[in-house]
Amino acid sequence: MYNSIIDKKSSNLGEVIVTLFEHCNLACSFCSQNHNSFEGVDSIPEKYFAIKSVYENLRAQNKDQFSFHFMGGEILSDEISNQILSKIESLILRCQKSFENSEFLITSNMIWSDRVRVKNLLDRLEINLAVSYDPAGRFNTSQLDIFMNNVKYFKDYIQTVNIILTAPNIYKFLNKEVTGFDYLYDNFNIYFDYYTPEKNASINCPSDTELLDMFKFLSINYPKVSPIDKYLLGDTRKNLTCQRTNVIAADGEIGHCNLLVGGNYRAMTYDSREKMEAKWIEGFNCLMCDYFSRCGLGCFQENHILPEKATMEHCWLKDYWGFLDGINN
Repeated sequence: MYNSIIDKKSSNLGEVIVTLFEHCNLACSFCSQNHNSFEGVDSIPEKYFAIKSVYENLRAQNKDQFSFHFMGGEILSDEISNQILSKIESLILRCQKSFENSEFLITSNMIWSDRVRVKNLLDRLEINLAVSYDPAGRFNTSQLDIFMNNVKYFKDYIQTVNIILTAPNIYKFLNKEVTGFDYLYDNFNIYFDYYTPEKNASINCPSDTELLDMFKFLSINYPKVSPIDKYLLGDTRKNLTCQRTNVIAADGEIGHCNLLVGGNYRAMTYDSREKMEAKWIEGFNCLMCDYFSRCGLGCFQENHILPEKATMEHCWLKDYWGFLDGINN
């Protein structure tokens, strides 16, 4: 029912997350993956056909720009053999040769020691990094030191630093307990992404008031981060916050963000994307909102799965837009 409305707000970018396997050298408290699993390691070359299918489907939807993010787990981990890394390199190279108007990134937590191996790989592929950083639930003290040292060493290879809007992360920011972020802010493009529910969602999923407080905080203190920068420009008509991300799972399954959901919440994602979008628009009466024409909306899936986190009588973004109008006038 609202598909055409959402389409008008959506960008021309087709975003694809390619999960090669889930094995990881960290165990982040907000991640749904099984980090001890090697599923997918033996089928890395075959992932090309799933990627090709998604690419062709996005072209059929009139997308004309594409962004492919290759990730684990942690594909650059010291625990990953050179043989496996060679298969990953061959897959990325094949995609680079096959798909036009596309950017390719490797997503990494930056917790590894073999800098020479990583640098040689990045140079051969002429590829950059999307770095994952979270002040809560990701690093211990020694791991944070490794992260910061690697980030500084690979500064010229980092295209973006991504942070998840979990409740613990928001608490850390609001209480100014975040180590190293000012360096990241001064040197890189920062993107704050909505949280994807997993088994610890009751702890990790933020409430609407927490999101509102965080967006206000970022607008005042870190206005260059995304998506805050777009909101401050006052017009997000072609910048829907939801990227309608396409996901290829470790086992080869093709879907959307629902494949990243964990715990008992996964069953709730079998409702269609259109139903989740309608639930947001109807539930918050978006079409009657004064800010709708310029609003990028929020996370449809998070709202669908955890409606109890919406504690306000109306959409928190309405208050945020009012706040922005106040500081801009």
